[in-house]
Amino acid sequence: MKNNLNIFYCTLLCAALSHMSGCITGQKYPDERVDPPPPPQSGYHSLRNDPTKFDFYRDRDLIGGIVNLSHSDVLTSAADQGKLPLREGILWSGLTLDKYGYLLFGDGSRIHKTCTVRDDGKSVVVSSMIRIERRNKQTINNGSATAIFGMEGNGDSDRVWSKTGGGSVVCNESKQGAKVDFTSPAGTRLDLSFKRERSETKVIAGGSGIPSPTKSIKAKGSSVITWASNDSSHDTKKTYVRNSFIEAKESKYQLSMNDKNGDKKIMDISISIPSDTPFVIRTERDRKSNIVVSKTIVSGQLNSKVETGGKMTLTYKNLKLNFTDRSCSIGSGTATVVISDDSSADVKTLTLSSKPSGGDGGGGSLRDSSGKEIDGFSLDPCESEDLIN
Repeated sequence: MKNNLNIFYCTLLCAALSHMSGCITGQKYPDERVDPPPPPQSGYHSLRNDPTKFDFYRDRDLIGGIVNLSHSDVLTSAADQGKLPLREGILWSGLTLDKYGYLLFGDGSRIHKTCTVRDDGKSVVVSSMIRIERRNKQTINNGSATAIFGMEGNGDSDRVWSKTGGGSVVCNESKQGAKVDFTSPAGTRLDLSFKRERSETKVIAGGSGIPSPTKSIKAKGSSVITWASNDSSHDTKKTYVRNSFIEAKESKYQLSMNDKNGDKKIMDISISIPSDTPFVIRTERDRKSNIVVSKTIVSGQLNSKVETGGKMTLTYKNLKLNFTDRSCSIGSGTATVVISDDSSADVKTLTLSSKPSGGDGGGGSLRDSSGKEIDGFSLDPCESEDLIN
């Protein structure tokens, strides 16, 4: 009897230990079904909630944001110097100079400029500080919606003017700009450096289901522009035309904006041009006032690299920009936009051009290879300081 009890207790103990061992090792009974863990997700959908990890080339709004940023960077380097008022109260393209020396833009924005001679005595630096407070309205989506844009921010720039052949440059009478004869600019060199911070908002009315993204940028960059010829073959009775060359360019941007789903995305973007293919810029000025009438980006290629992966290349072909409307709208010509993925394979080709007939009067259109316009895209007007620097 005693032996039988010992055998019984030993049987129970072994069963208990066996069950505990199964719990510890994770072993399951045959009737328990175990599903394998799900495979790790990859690609856009698994990363959409991370503001720094995503594929920008899958999202129309992010693509439009980088197109605008890249194109604006070209205009910043293409800007040389507009005509400024010489004293308080004199108008320049509807602008006035207040008693503190700030040029007022009528939309709340203001800029202060000074020109000083450098230590070498042969070159000058024009320094600008600007405060941006701007509102404007545009029609988008083939006239079916209206977008109200707002922008606030600050910026500063230095433009060093010099002569490549041993000559000298002096400040103009107002001490707000360099004295440059743009009818005979050959041998002139401009070294530009800038910093900017912007915060933008866009409210869309007249459409349905369209998000209202916000955008902000932090930027710094530099470029070298030269004038090598006084060619007057494109002059008219009212205007004169001269070519300049953007020979070097390096810019760094941090772009923060919402994608098509309303999720915030942050992109660090490096912008440069190939060293062997400078941009050719054709600037048209009024003969009497020297005010810039238009700029044509005759040729040039811009590379915009997103640090998290992917690249965008803009190749320009006679893209003409109208400066007289103070928005730098596209009049004619095109820029081909090629978008590449992480492996440098081309995934999308777009065309930047003027709006078709019945659009917003040349504000800008972005179309895919089939000719379909990208919904929600609107070309940003040029920066206020780029109109007059």
